[in-house]
Amino acid sequence: MNEQDREFEGATVVINHRVRPGREAEYNAWLERVGPVSRSAPGHLDLHVIRPVKGLTSTFTIVIRFDTTDNLRNWMTSSARSKFIEEARPLLVEGDTYAVRSGLVVVLMVYVVMPRYTKLVRRWLYA
Repeated sequence: MNEQDREFEGATVVINHRVRPGREAEYNAWLERVGPVSRSAPGHLDLHVIRPVKGLTSTFTIVIRFDTTDNLRNWMTSSARSKFIEEARPLLVEGDTYAVRSGLVVVLMVYVVMPRYTKLVRRWLYA
């Protein structure tokens, strides 16, 4: 694959946020504010939120796709996102954890494989 083809391959980030017990409503409100700003970033393709299963997990998984790795990197390092993350820190058990992968195939893994093989997929994503 040449460099021009790679540029249009796309890029995906999978973000995991473990939310503190009792702070879920605040986190959902935060998501409602950050979503439109993310969607307005250059090259944004789509955003999906996988909410935790009540009583079983406290992790929200956010999948964001961009047209190029450069556009994704620009969003992830933007001052707008940094401000949102600082605002969310008191709501999170752990910090802002994410994995960036080139290509759009990661989305298939999150929706098809992850429900059955969550630990295996997460190990691969964070390797």
